[in-house]
Amino acid sequence: MLPVLAKPIDQISARLATMSVRGNGVSAARDENRQNISIAALEQLDAWSRSPEEFFAAPTLAPAILRSSRLVGVTTDCERRVFEFPSECASPWRGNNTVRGWICLTHSAPQSRPTVVILHGWNHGGWQSVYYIGVCRWLAQRGINSVFFDLPHHGSRRLAGRDEPRNFLTDNLAEGVRAVRQSVSDTRQVLRGLRAAGFGNLGVWGISLGGWIGALTMAREDNLRFSALTTPAARLDEIIAAQPFAASLRARLEADGVTLTDAAERIGFLLPKNQRLRLSRERIFLASAQHDQFVSTASMEELWENWARPRLERYAHGHITILVSPRALTDLARFIFA
Repeated sequence: MLPVLAKPIDQISARLATMSVRGNGVSAARDENRQNISIAALEQLDAWSRSPEEFFAAPTLAPAILRSSRLVGVTTDCERRVFEFPSECASPWRGNNTVRGWICLTHSAPQSRPTVVILHGWNHGGWQSVYYIGVCRWLAQRGINSVFFDLPHHGSRRLAGRDEPRNFLTDNLAEGVRAVRQSVSDTRQVLRGLRAAGFGNLGVWGISLGGWIGALTMAREDNLRFSALTTPAARLDEIIAAQPFAASLRARLEADGVTLTDAAERIGFLLPKNQRLRLSRERIFLASAQHDQFVSTASMEELWENWARPRLERYAHGHITILVSPRALTDLARFIFA
């Protein structure tokens, strides 16, 4: 797609994203006890970074995803079932602690087919589900099962209380990192539930925020067969420093006397480039958008280099338009079946 279309679509999406994080939950509170929340966040980050294995502790429960699911639709391509289960890595926010999603199964011997867990992008909710349902049906037509669920603070898990974080991104850095922790744990619970149901050929496909979560997951799961990451949020530090929708977080850091450099150093253990992967590079697929206004192409190239140069496809798209690229989707399906 020409930059003349891809870039403006990204820019409009960035403006809408900026509007969505204004005055949400933690940011909106005017309690005097919330002074210096950034300093408290850094102290929490220090504690987490000293024990990353505890931070990323493996879940012990395998939810009965298939057995407890409910059939909601059958097409010529697949059947779609919805499921829910309690998040083992519970947050302080009750409304955020139930994982809800769906599984699309091919009609013919689904357990023998590849199964991909789809991790959506930031700010997912509402009409975007239509896109993901369509993608799941498209994958089923090609003999691929798919599983989709709402990440913390998205979709059915979005909170609305006055002092509750209403977004994955707030002005409290520790809240965002806690959501990352829960996201990885929830993803690993889904994978355990699928293995318990007899699905063996498993992988993840993460998009943007989901790409970041997918990278952290594949660094800790031994039994994944493949991982595809589309425009992953590879450098949270860059996003915090440059994106307009992170303005409230930057303002909070500045008000608390915390530099962006200091904050970036504390989140180093969460950056995909610093992860020690368990998958061979032949089983990793990276998709980069050359006109991306959210994730820099430099961060994608850096990730590619740090991961010993797995397959990297560069598409003439933006962060949003790559999601409807026939070539990108076809490359993905072929990679999963390779």
